[in-house]
Amino acid sequence: IPICCVGYGDSCVYLDLQVSEAELVFNRHRREGHTFPVSVYNKILQSWVKKGSQLRAVMLFESMVRDGVDCNAQTHAIMLVLHTRRKNWDAAKKIVARMESEGYPLKHILQMAQLSKTEAAEVLKAMDHFRVSAEKLPRQVGPYPRVVRSLYDDWSRESDTERPGEVTSGEEKSEERLGVGVASVKVFSPDELKDRLRRQLQMEQQGYLSAPSIAAVHKTDSPEEEALKESTHRLMRQWRRDLTAALKRDNEDFKTVVKCLPALGSKFFGPKQYPFLLLLPAEVWADIVVEEVVVHILGQQQGLPLTFLCRLICDSAWHKYVVLQKKQRGVVEKTSQLYQQFMSHLATPSPPHLPHRQLWQDMDDALASAGSLSVDIPKWPFTVASYVGAGLLSRLIDTAKLSLSDDCNGEAAFFHSYEAGENGWQAGHVKGHQKLFKLFKKYYIKHESTHFRLAAELTPMLIPPRPWSQVNEGGYFVNPVSIMRSVADVYQHHSLLQQAPNLNAVFDSLNVLGTCSWRINTRILDLVTEIFNRGGNDDLGVPVRDPVFPEGLENQEPSRRRDAQMKKLSNECYSLWMDMLYRLSLANYFRDDLFWMPHNMDFRGRAYPVPPHLSHLTSDVGRAMLQFGTGYPLGDKGLDWIKIHLVNLHGHKKKGSLKERVEYADEMMEHIMDSADRPMEVS
Repeated sequence: IPICCVGYGDSCVYLDLQVSEAELVFNRHRREGHTFPVSVYNKILQSWVKKGSQLRAVMLFESMVRDGVDCNAQTHAIMLVLHTRRKNWDAAKKIVARMESEGYPLKHILQMAQLSKTEAAEVLKAMDHFRVSAEKLPRQVGPYPRVVRSLYDDWSRESDTERPGEVTSGEEKSEERLGVGVASVKVFSPDELKDRLRRQLQMEQQGYLSAPSIAAVHKTDSPEEEALKESTHRLMRQWRRDLTAALKRDNEDFKTVVKCLPALGSKFFGPKQYPFLLLLPAEVWADIVVEEVVVHILGQQQGLPLTFLCRLICDSAWHKYVVLQKKQRGVVEKTSQLYQQFMSHLATPSPPHLPHRQLWQDMDDALASAGSLSVDIPKWPFTVASYVGAGLLSRLIDTAKLSLSDDCNGEAAFFHSYEAGENGWQAGHVKGHQKLFKLFKKYYIKHESTHFRLAAELTPMLIPPRPWSQVNEGGYFVNPVSIMRSVADVYQHHSLLQQAPNLNAVFDSLNVLGTCSWRINTRILDLVTEIFNRGGNDDLGVPVRDPVFPEGLENQEPSRRRDAQMKKLSNECYSLWMDMLYRLSLANYFRDDLFWMPHNMDFRGRAYPVPPHLSHLTSDVGRAMLQFGTGYPLGDKGLDWIKIHLVNLHGHKKKGSLKERVEYADEMMEHIMDSADRPMEVS
């Protein structure tokens, strides 16, 4: 399937722009023997209905029937919306009859199709006309595998048992049935929970979280540094303004000659690029390029591959496009309303004894008249990223000029070059002017890194995640996350997941993991931060900024192999140092707060937290900085197991029995407590 054609058609449909052109491209690929999923037909059909073109919509629908395309619930719902708007009840009656024969009864269509709020309102009008009441679609609860069923039953009976040394009230037992995160949520008042939901939705719609760096320089800038700061900010503002103006001119030129689209072409963008560029305002595109790409380029003096930058641009733009679509279709509004009801049900003294997935689906079905939470937006493949990203980078190179002093005024700030890659291939790179690196080295890297912009889908959540109910519906509220991790542009995995008959056991397992609340161990965080700001310590797992090279290297003969190894070691050290800086800065941001981590899995079925920087599945340093948000008593043997774990880390009693390890820990308890009280002092 020509994936790029799917994305192009989706863009044209969303913009109400040249739908006939999108249909021409679509039909040309059909004549060449390509086959398309029914979702592509539905996109074009939905666009004709949105434009009110009954003739073109009916012609396309009849073509689908004639060609043997398997029309699904979405197809019939779109045609029903068309005839309802025009009050063509005879045609609507035929569509309803066809729906019944195909297994899509009208009473269930609101739950079976992905409709916007306005489309759902039209379907309700049709139900009123035909005197049909909307009914809840029966959801498949099982079957569970035998082992999973046993675990689920144990979890359900957990309220009837007590942990050793613990007396649990009836209300606490009720909380435990629904996951350990429920008890943590109850510390918030309804107003606080509503405010945290608002902040979470705002962060996801914004697309990033701004976290202060723990390595920030806290001092008053000198006059020279103030001048450097102003020069840096002035350059960034000028590049953003110039790039925005250039993109606006390109967009206006495209709109004026849209009728002769096949003949349209320019120095920077071709006809197949413009629909993607029009999806977002020029200011947003300029912000993506300047704020994200420019910083990446100036962070690497040797430049960055063109393909990497193109993918970076389009991934960020696609996420913003998804958020924009969800806002316009009412998904964000319904999600907020649904989640507040969901948490209210869990906070009641006797919450319903249902898995979170089933409770969420039941509440979603009750609000089916507000539209569907699912939005079918095709991921932009690398083909789209390459020609859209390359056009934007070309525009940046053309518009971004240096204005640091009179001797460099008007010079290009960035340029494109080719570097020899593997197997002798030439790879395109984008590099910055040498004078820019001097400026950034003096000020930008030192001062502007006081805040990090972390993608919202890579940060923990302020509230428990949305329960997984479909393979692409769960975790975050607005940001799209797949239930299975896969390499970019590998679409077979997602296709197979969609065809899986029943993944309820997987959904429920990930939902239980996601309800676990976390907090930061501030003592460990402060200790690791102190070691990090002192320069790091490899023996303690805290990376250093620069590697230590043997003395006297400057007096030795030049060696390309040695230089390459030293460069590789320096890059690895810097990468590890930056990873720890991100981890510590994010942990410091959440140091006094509860947070939650949505989970997904890899192709082997192993579950991982989606946020990579704060995770319990990481190094010892990363795990040491985390604590459970809700603590429980250790029980009779809990302290012994902590002693055993401590001795295992020490490595002295590797061949000793468990009893011997506990006895050894008791013998060394005075030294253990002294190390805990004074970790940086030698006794």
